[in-house]
Amino acid sequence: MSKTEKILRVAAYCRVSTNEKEQLSSYENQIAYYTDYIASNPSWHMVGIFADKGLSGTQTKNRTSFNKMIKLCKKAILTLSSSKASAVLPETQSTAFSMSASLKAWAFP
Repeated sequence: MSKTEKILRVAAYCRVSTNEKEQLSSYENQIAYYTDYIASNPSWHMVGIFADKGLSGTQTKNRTSFNKMIKLCKKAILTLSSSKASAVLPETQSTAFSMSASLKAWAFP
């Protein structure tokens, strides 16, 4: 990494919507994958893995870890976040559009 290259502050968001055995395995795999993935990139500093288990994606109000991650984005503590798929993010179109607009307005550094 060159001296001029910026270190990105990175986090991952992991979620499964039920507590079924198969979903819990996916949850654990998501956390392990993103922990390794972020740690393996020398241009990234891991801020954390944010994970909600057994929670629907239709509303964000009960998704504690998701909301913590969004607060860090708003404070510009995070510069990049990642997830397995957009399905683990807000699942309603209006919430996703609202969240996207907010992230753009906060203008990541």
